[in-house]
Amino acid sequence: MYQNKRIRYEGHEYEIFWTSQHALHVCANFNRNKLHDIHHEDIAQLLEYYDAVVPNFNDRYTFLNWQNQRGCVYEIHVYLVKGGRNRPGRCVVLTGYRSNKQQYLALAAQAQQKP
Repeated sequence: MYQNKRIRYEGHEYEIFWTSQHALHVCANFNRNKLHDIHHEDIAQLLEYYDAVVPNFNDRYTFLNWQNQRGCVYEIHVYLVKGGRNRPGRCVVLTGYRSNKQQYLALAAQAQQKP
């Protein structure tokens, strides 16, 4: 049986979870030569090895990854829903794409300059 990938954030474990609407959104926007140049497997891998997290509002977060093989900064937007006693929480993926936001590019450049 296939197990969904899991991530850890602030001491909690979350299972990566897709809704049909958002999975279709990722498929529909996938384009190798544009900002949306990642697919589901890429997004799951970037989430597993994120470099920073920006909390937004109402359990919504932006996971950032810049230490990847492509040399780009990626944003993955998710909702984190905490789990119960016997089950992990859910990391509901909304979308993921290559970032062009100056604050995230600057954050990545600053982090990469530190020894």
